[in-house]
Amino acid sequence: MTVRVGINGFGRMGRLGFRVGWDNPGYEITHVNEIAGDAACMAHLLTFDSVHGRWDRLITTDVNTLRVDGKPVGYSMHKTPGEIDWAGMGIELVIECSGKFKTREALQPYFDQGVKKVLVSAPVPDPAIFMTEGTATSKKTRARTTINLHFLIMIFLLCLDSFKLPAN
Repeated sequence: MTVRVGINGFGRMGRLGFRVGWDNPGYEITHVNEIAGDAACMAHLLTFDSVHGRWDRLITTDVNTLRVDGKPVGYSMHKTPGEIDWAGMGIELVIECSGKFKTREALQPYFDQGVKKVLVSAPVPDPAIFMTEGTATSKKTRARTTINLHFLIMIFLLCLDSFKLPAN
């Protein structure tokens, strides 16, 4: 079963998560939200990375779409996650890479929009799951699960095949 993924925040962490997750057959990246630039700007930054080098993919754009090797990925420029119809796009998992939404209250709009899981790439003060150096502990939340990778997003995405997200 393929998990539909959205990314909020397309800075270095968001673009790295996109690159690594793109080739994972268990995940389909279907939407990106970034307020700092249009799709054409983000396509350029996705293609040319000063640390990770050039990504060998054909990336084209129009106003609301990135196309990677011809496959469309929705693109928006909303300030808050609550403005995006994540569930309407069938997105189950959002990778939160903006660095702005780190508390349960700030993350709640994702869940209000129907997202099942949120993976946060920044330190979260009150995580439901906290991962460090390959160790995971879990606390159940009443409604949904929030995941904190604390700068381990790349390692996590590479290991997603062996890591099962907790069921609701």
